[in-house]
Amino acid sequence: FKRKDERAGTMLPYFKIAIGTWSWGNRLIWDYGLDTEETDLADLVKSAISEGSRYFFTNESFSDGLGESLLGKLTSAYPNAFLATKFMPRFWRLGRVEFNAALDRSLKRLRRQSIDLYLVDRPVGWMGLSMLAECAAEGVEAGKIRNVGVSNFSADQLETFQETLLRYGVSLSAVASEYNLLRRDVEFNGVLDFCKTRNIPFLAESPLAMGLLTGKYLYDPIQNGVRRNLVNRYPTDRLELLIRILNSIGSEYQGMDATRVALNWVGAKGAIPIAGAKSAAQEEHNRSAFTFTLSDDQIHHLQEFTPDRD
Repeated sequence: FKRKDERAGTMLPYFKIAIGTWSWGNRLIWDYGLDTEETDLADLVKSAISEGSRYFFTNESFSDGLGESLLGKLTSAYPNAFLATKFMPRFWRLGRVEFNAALDRSLKRLRRQSIDLYLVDRPVGWMGLSMLAECAAEGVEAGKIRNVGVSNFSADQLETFQETLLRYGVSLSAVASEYNLLRRDVEFNGVLDFCKTRNIPFLAESPLAMGLLTGKYLYDPIQNGVRRNLVNRYPTDRLELLIRILNSIGSEYQGMDATRVALNWVGAKGAIPIAGAKSAAQEEHNRSAFTFTLSDDQIHHLQEFTPDRD
């Protein structure tokens, strides 16, 4: 592997919001097949791209690769679709061979020669930061990866990973982690500051806290047991009041609802929300969250009712 003199992946195309695809093909958590079919997702892709929303985020682990396969199939007719996926450093993945095999499987499922943004999740097994960075840089050198990003890294891990990437002439193009009004850790652990000081896009995963911030579960409890258990990790003692305030603020902007105000708050904090969508109507609804601008007072008022206060 030869180090490159120029820096690859220096800038992502600009976007305010991205489309999350965790639910695509997922029966265990998101009841795929009951209220959503492949035709619904096809309509979503066609509608979104026609309106200029072309950023899709998936993960090799979503439904054991089915999420990637669906995304690849449905975007195959749209070469301008921007596709991002994620490598998961499993315990049994020991090094370069496993990394390259996973990358090649993702490329095959996505029906692409190269992945627009390849995110590396935090190391949990034998592959350390240096090995992951080296493998990602090799993927760029081979033309299989256009931009390298990371997900769920600590500020210290970000520093180390970025420095290692730069030794191979590759820039860190994006950082992703969970971020929403119920989970604001990245504001206080240095991750968001790391991105701001280096002008690296920060991507907010689960910007609606798995649907809690839409308000729909206040009076219609989650029936899916697996999803209910995942949602229970969020602090909800003040959720009803927070939803009321979100809706109240939204009413000042031509009837915007809690969903769109919660997404707008993420954008106002300098992050790009990856908002899940299962239909064209839902994607359009999410996208309309950026037709207004929250005031500083409204932003601070919302944060007074979140678990992590200013």
